[in-house]
Amino acid sequence: MKIKFKCDECGQGYAVDPSAAGKEANCVCGHLITVPRHVAEVEVTQTATSGEVARYERINAQLRNERGVPIFPSKLWGPDEKDVTLRTPQEVANRIFPLQAVSIRGEGIPLEELWSEFLPREKVWPHATPEERRFLSEPRPDPDEARDLVWRLESIWVLVWALGHLPELPWPDAMCDTHKLMSIICPARDDPSFVRNARLRDKREILDMREMTMRLSWAITDAYLNHRQIPANLDWINPSEWVDAAPTMVGRLCQERHLALNWLVRFGDADWDDVDTPT
Repeated sequence: MKIKFKCDECGQGYAVDPSAAGKEANCVCGHLITVPRHVAEVEVTQTATSGEVARYERINAQLRNERGVPIFPSKLWGPDEKDVTLRTPQEVANRIFPLQAVSIRGEGIPLEELWSEFLPREKVWPHATPEERRFLSEPRPDPDEARDLVWRLESIWVLVWALGHLPELPWPDAMCDTHKLMSIICPARDDPSFVRNARLRDKREILDMREMTMRLSWAITDAYLNHRQIPANLDWINPSEWVDAAPTMVGRLCQERHLALNWLVRFGDADWDDVDTPT
């Protein structure tokens, strides 16, 4: 059985052993959380399909053999490919514009300059979520929220990879290459073919990346809940240095990637504002 709960500040989900009940730790957002003293949900053993088992073994072997990543002891099966309907390519391409807008606004760029110099409002507004519209309407955004939304660049990095504009998604040990990212998405605002001709990469690749990111997020979560350090480069075989698990840059990177990938695979069939990232 697991104790399952969420951070009451950011909504990040956790599932921990009952032995952690009552312990305190910092969430990935930096908020101090206390593990509840009751079992909220019982972990249910699933009957896995051959595809689910194959992905589970493939990703675990890759993480363990290449990076020495700690593996969650229970078998939690991801969805089978046949049961997943990805977002449409056009939906993914259009999602990039509001994400870009909130990240630019998060940097402190005035609204007038955002709409006149970076992105036309009509390119963003039809595809923005209610929370994004609220933020983009604020004359004086909350500084903490603004700083947090700059991380949306990492979500965009995942989406341009999913659309095939990056040959591979780099290991999450450093922030995205913003120069390369801007060279991809900035011309898109004046190029209708960016959305019209959008194509997604193979579903298996996307599901594998989601599985890998979820397991990395679990390894980071497990480390800080149990007051262990993690390698700064998320390589347990060849660590660059050992750092406290929370809050970390790589933890935030994984969380943002996890969010984008869960949205891509319609996890919980949730809209962007409501996407959960349980580990």
